[in-house]
Amino acid sequence: MQPALGGGLFTKKKATKLFYKKGQSDSRYLPSSGQIQLQISPDNWVPSDTDTVTHFVAEAFLNGNGLSQYYHLGLTLPSVLQGRPVRLDSFELCYRVSASATIADVSLTKATPTSGNVSPSSSTPVNDVTSRPAGEATCRSYAPASPVPIGPQDLIQINVVANFSSPSNIQITRSTVNLSD
Repeated sequence: MQPALGGGLFTKKKATKLFYKKGQSDSRYLPSSGQIQLQISPDNWVPSDTDTVTHFVAEAFLNGNGLSQYYHLGLTLPSVLQGRPVRLDSFELCYRVSASATIADVSLTKATPTSGNVSPSSSTPVNDVTSRPAGEATCRSYAPASPVPIGPQDLIQINVVANFSSPSNIQITRSTVNLSD
């Protein structure tokens, strides 16, 4: 076999080394189905009121001043991957609650604004009102009763309600969303 651009003659053995075998080439691409995990930047956490969120590399501090406060993590998620519709199966939050704080509620909301209704009502596929105590440091998974379909206009948000008995914070170290097709 003669190559197009010099290099001498190729034997069959040399030529077959130039190409991937099927298993090798298939492993270079994403699988056509299965679970997809997305890490959400801690920079996306925002307060809904006057308290602040302090952002550092790979973490966010939800700051409070002795009151109840709402915090939101807006998610930018694909509605289709590799030509298939995507669903949200679960999400995981890793956090550390300071000594004078508790997590009162963790929820996931979904809303679909349209040109006819720019402020639609939202659904809450996940709403965990189990109080998480001061001092708790863990990673906790939250899952809806059934996977949540994600459309191209859907707005998806994770919400945390925190109670502070004095000025303190809740440290969020990781937010992961688990999707499937």
